[in-house]
Amino acid sequence: MSAFIVSDNHILALVGSLFLGPSRSNTVWTGETRIDLNKTQNVQKVVDILVKQNHDSYNDRYRRNGEAPKVLWKKPAKHYSPVQILKACFCYSYQSCETEDWESSSAKVIIENIQDNAIRCLSGYEEADWEII
Repeated sequence: MSAFIVSDNHILALVGSLFLGPSRSNTVWTGETRIDLNKTQNVQKVVDILVKQNHDSYNDRYRRNGEAPKVLWKKPAKHYSPVQILKACFCYSYQSCETEDWESSSAKVIIENIQDNAIRCLSGYEEADWEII
């Protein structure tokens, strides 16, 4: 496998999709911890978690010790479709899974929250039957 550092805009689009999109979420779960996204400092915490995991993955993959830069939360430059967010989640996961603890990481749980949110925004999701009989 390979890994690269995703752009700041990539991180901001992922985090922004949680609470700026049509299926707005006020919270994100990181395992057992609930993060209230109504507070800017908590949104920044989610950004920090994702940035750190991506950098840790890169460092583990290439045996480096670079520190993750500070990426400051700001509203993404544009709105991205649910499909684009889902693909961006897959990209992020692929670039960030090189650490031993990826499967139990807060970053992985956050990405799963973002994916769930994006799926609920897909055209036809609300109208689809809950159970197939």
